[in-house]
Amino acid sequence: MSDPRSALSARLDATSSPVREMLSKLGATLAFPRGIAAQSAEAAELATCIDATAGEVWRDHVPVGLPAVIGPLRLSAAETVAYAPTPGVPALRDAWRAKILTEHPRLADGPVSRPLVTQALTHALAVVAELFVDPGDPVVLPVRYWGNYDLIFGTRRGAELLRSPLTRDDALDVDGLEVTLERGFAQRDKVVLLLNFPHNPTGFVPTLDEADALVAMLARVAAPRERRLVVVCDDAYAGLVYAPDALRRSIFERADDLGPNALTIKIDAVTKELNAWGLRVGFLTYARPRAEAHAAEVLDVLENKTATAIRGTVSSVSRLSQTLVLRALESGRLEAEREEIRALMAARHAAVLRTAADPRFASSFDLHPCRGGYFVCLRLPPDVPADAVRRRLLEAHGVGVIAPTDGDLRVSFCGLEDHQIGPLFEAVDSAVRHVMAR
Repeated sequence: MSDPRSALSARLDATSSPVREMLSKLGATLAFPRGIAAQSAEAAELATCIDATAGEVWRDHVPVGLPAVIGPLRLSAAETVAYAPTPGVPALRDAWRAKILTEHPRLADGPVSRPLVTQALTHALAVVAELFVDPGDPVVLPVRYWGNYDLIFGTRRGAELLRSPLTRDDALDVDGLEVTLERGFAQRDKVVLLLNFPHNPTGFVPTLDEADALVAMLARVAAPRERRLVVVCDDAYAGLVYAPDALRRSIFERADDLGPNALTIKIDAVTKELNAWGLRVGFLTYARPRAEAHAAEVLDVLENKTATAIRGTVSSVSRLSQTLVLRALESGRLEAEREEIRALMAARHAAVLRTAADPRFASSFDLHPCRGGYFVCLRLPPDVPADAVRRRLLEAHGVGVIAPTDGDLRVSFCGLEDHQIGPLFEAVDSAVRHVMAR
């Protein structure tokens, strides 16, 4: 039996694509094995007489599900308990790709892969880290960021995390990011950049002009022949943008064509987009420059390697969860229902900004710029430890918030009722004053 790793490497080598040098040592070796999953997939297509491949119990040509398990669902066993293909249910992959292209029309004429289904967004990021990050590789991310990046890229892959200022004077700090990227390229020829808009924990979203300036800078930085730039768009909060002048679609749409030395990756999930936090369904999608002659071949190789990484970790994602997402996408009701949630969130966002701007709170905190997402981030006065304020809020007021850094408190407004907003900020003000007086 031929070695699939050698065959896949040969295919990528034949394209002469710079993607070859973007892969980690592990990513370079990954190729979907000619084992049970691959052979079962072939049998599903060609074994028209008898299929004795997959480890599933069948009767009368359908999987056998226990009534106690699938009875309450009113779905068939094939839609619930049967194995899903490693890259994801094909119909779901196609439906999510159609969703991406509908929401981002500028991508319609570009080489964009079929999304691969992951075990939610965290798993998608971990797969990217496995494929593209070696120990010591620079990974650029904002000064404030989701703490799981530490585990995914730092602890598990040994990357060097380079922190870059997100904003300056409440605007996207494109110049500061360029300086940090150049610092990364001074260390290695390959840099991974994490972009997260709306941003966790601050809720920052760039304006359209700022997004264009960012994309122009990235194309310029990636232009030298020896450089390799991997841009990861963490779109966990896609669509949850409330400010009229903010970028309302993924930066992936603008950064899909940064030149041959850049690879752009979109990571998204149903978690926040469809209010389906516990279904654990995410997606990983690649884009290559329009002018690349072998873009389709490169994307096919990347899909194979990504499927291999999925096979080696979770094997495949829950068939039931994928069925529920596919049914939602096909329902015809989804956009109206999502718009109702966006309106609710926009109203809460406006109420939070209005309340936090009350002058009586000015000496206790101010807000990092917030235009979307689930959270606002309160900037505390110098020398006021955020964790001390957090503990005071719990112990004296029964209020729970997150202290993501020593000088900030993250307030999750997505779950706040209107009558809770004022008391929450009053409690924060009281707790800050208490800590300052000690």
